[in-house]
Amino acid sequence: MAAGLINRSDVVLLLHEEIESVSYLGDVYVLNSTQGKSYNCGVTVVATPLDELNIDFHPRISIPPRKLQHTHATFVRGLLSPASTKESPDVPFSSISILKQHENDMTYKIFSRETMTDTLLDKVFRYTFKIACSNHLLKAGEL
Repeated sequence: MAAGLINRSDVVLLLHEEIESVSYLGDVYVLNSTQGKSYNCGVTVVATPLDELNIDFHPRISIPPRKLQHTHATFVRGLLSPASTKESPDVPFSSISILKQHENDMTYKIFSRETMTDTLLDKVFRYTFKIACSNHLLKAGEL
């Protein structure tokens, strides 16, 4: 849907090009990239977490501090070990959900604050087949 909206509008979408500065000159925004390119724009939308980048804005803007939590997603096919479902403050993951039930096992999505190692997955599941982990996204229908 987003691609269709962009295709139908009169916009230029800059992906995979790092912008190092944005300057407002009264009637136009000037964007300068790390590749030495410059863009003049009537309107500019910056769609990124501003507190994690070093973009120089002129005039300066105020970016309020915020606390972020980096979350790793791991997709696993297997069966949970009964011992891993007991409540404990030492549980190494934030949540586990079932994405798909197969004939003899299930596909799970695990959110954790650290990467789920194979050794840890072997403790949590009876048997496993890790599909993807950390920053990899799969559509539920593809599992």
